[in-house]
Amino acid sequence: ASFSKGMFERYPYYHCVSNSCSKPTRVAKFDLETRFREYLKGFQLSSIQTKLLKAVLLDKLEEKIKENELYIANRRKKLEELNIDRTYTIKANGKGILSDQEAKKELDRIKLDENLIDIELADYKYDKNEAEAVIGFAENFLSDIGLLWEKLDFERKRFLLNRMFPKKISYKDGYFGTEELSPSFALIKSIKEETSPLVSQTRLEQAL
Repeated sequence: ASFSKGMFERYPYYHCVSNSCSKPTRVAKFDLETRFREYLKGFQLSSIQTKLLKAVLLDKLEEKIKENELYIANRRKKLEELNIDRTYTIKANGKGILSDQEAKKELDRIKLDENLIDIELADYKYDKNEAEAVIGFAENFLSDIGLLWEKLDFERKRFLLNRMFPKKISYKDGYFGTEELSPSFALIKSIKEETSPLVSQTRLEQAL
């Protein structure tokens, strides 16, 4: 980047630093960022498309929550079974069925299994409120992506670019391009280009 000095202020420019540039190229910062905001509109969904996306995501969220609840119930049932095993082991040791060494080995195994399940349950928590907040953000983001881009600071803009364009984005002859879009934004772009809501819904359900 560089600045050109005008009569009353300095004007920022972007420069091409790639060896693929056939000649020195520079573009005014204002022009490049204006064109990029226009490029982002290619990912901006209509009101109907955004509502469809939200509906499918919420449906998937409910499905995920039910799966988690079933998994957690099964693991808690396993904890109850381990507690029964502990009670049996202690009683068996008291009656002389198991030696102290055998009982200790079995109780250690039970305790280890309980600890592993506790770790699994701690990692398996699914925050519905947080997930809904993310969906809400996506809804607002896709309704006016250009406006949101303007409000982001430099670090968040860089983060978003890396998520959207895993293999970077290029600008040549007035057009932006990329070798690869992230799967989520490739899906969004395909929804944007669809004319039939039913086709869009099918694409969403296949991708999620």
